[in-house]
Amino acid sequence: MKMKAAILYKPYDLRIEEIPIPKISNDQVLIKIKSVGICGSDIHYYKKGRIGDFIVKEPFILGHECSGDIVQIGKNVSNVKEGDRVAIEPGIPCFKCRYCREGRYNLCPNIFFFATPPDNGSFCEYVAVSSNFVFPLPENVSYEEGAMLEPLSVGIFAVRRAKQNVGDVVVILGAGTIGLMILQAARVAGAGKTIITDVYDKRLEIGKELGASLVINVANNNLITTLNKYLKEDEVDVIYDAVGISETASQSVDIVRPGGTIVCIGLSNENTNFPLSKIVIKEIDLRGMFRYANTYPPAIRTLQQGLYNFTLVITRRVTLQDLPIIMKELSSESNEDIKVIVNMSN
Repeated sequence: MKMKAAILYKPYDLRIEEIPIPKISNDQVLIKIKSVGICGSDIHYYKKGRIGDFIVKEPFILGHECSGDIVQIGKNVSNVKEGDRVAIEPGIPCFKCRYCREGRYNLCPNIFFFATPPDNGSFCEYVAVSSNFVFPLPENVSYEEGAMLEPLSVGIFAVRRAKQNVGDVVVILGAGTIGLMILQAARVAGAGKTIITDVYDKRLEIGKELGASLVINVANNNLITTLNKYLKEDEVDVIYDAVGISETASQSVDIVRPGGTIVCIGLSNENTNFPLSKIVIKEIDLRGMFRYANTYPPAIRTLQQGLYNFTLVITRRVTLQDLPIIMKELSSESNEDIKVIVNMSN
């Protein structure tokens, strides 16, 4: 039995091909994919062939924000059944290392993570995955929303890493999908004021519609000067850096109050320089963040309650067959799409 898959051979070389449908082990389920979100990481791999130390060395399948239907279960599976509509958490750890035992399985050195070289992802018609990492979707949650649970998990985990308090003033650098998920998660957690920045007005307009207290186009406005007009001195409690370049690293340290927190989410290919002396003198808590852990169940519960809005964030819908053309379009600096969803035509 064959299935269609979008396979990346090298930068800008994505091909739709037929490959065997994966076979499941006793602890796995086979899922017929329905919706997959195109992540910024997919575009980075498509353009550059790498993100940091993760390098595309052989052809592989992109895509990790996904949902679908269970069509087959292994003989040891009892937590889900055939026919269940599910979201897939794309990181499957080893369950044996110290990080897994501590519940920080996102740090597992042996984790299988969809669409991270050399692990294949979900731009294909079927995937096999551990039953422990699939989550049934409530009736009022669509396949597209199920796929969006992955970037939402990043937003929820960022707020956890910040240990954000009710009433905190937060600044989010970057209004792409992740920045907009952090904005919503920060508001759900009770942020007092939420400021979000970007260089695209379209993204900032969506941020405003999602409840941001202030939006700032940093292509046209000096960030620190604008903040000083809006906020009191030393009022910013938390910075979420969803960009991850030297400029935003430096801005974060200048903006956050003494004793405040910076959470680094953005992962770029450049070496980022932080002004260490300012971090020490201001006693800033600088926290890295890698993916997420233990976020899907609370994400599903809060989504079911209508606390998040994905409608504004999803800007286009395409099919698997469209991907080679769409990925090229999304790689253009002039493209202003935020979240593009691949809906399988099967």
